[in-house]
Amino acid sequence: MKKMIPVVLSLLILLTGCTTHKTIKTEQLTDFKSKILRVHKEINDLKFQMSPTLIEFNYYLNRKPDIGNDKEIFLKTKELALSSEFQNTVIEELYFKNYSKDDRNYPKIKIKFFITDRDRIEYEYYAFYYGPGFEGERDRPIDRYKTWFFSNFKTNDVQVTP
Repeated sequence: MKKMIPVVLSLLILLTGCTTHKTIKTEQLTDFKSKILRVHKEINDLKFQMSPTLIEFNYYLNRKPDIGNDKEIFLKTKELALSSEFQNTVIEELYFKNYSKDDRNYPKIKIKFFITDRDRIEYEYYAFYYGPGFEGERDRPIDRYKTWFFSNFKTNDVQVTP
């Protein structure tokens, strides 16, 4: 039994090490964070993170959910994510340097809103690089993150209309 403990611990460390998020830092993101925190006082913190299949914008708010007011934050963040500078620097350089080097699978982008409890997401917006179809299907259309969806984890996800 004593011999199993190091093996189990090593396995746990390996598994948790592979799934941790990495903080994303660029000049563009630093400027964006500074501006959005200055304009939106309800934001306590904003974190930019990436993992093997995902790029996240995590907003931590100091008030109850307000989807109407938070839509402005979403639209500003969406504009940032669709900018050529973000696409080139964050996705093409940083993301592909750390993940999906050979097969170049583009990540999902999520904009998450956390309220009071830092571990619980109230709602999120998300988009895919590829359009509808089956994962791995060769002829899936390219959407380039133009189609976004909203999820409150209570009802079915809905497409966000411009």
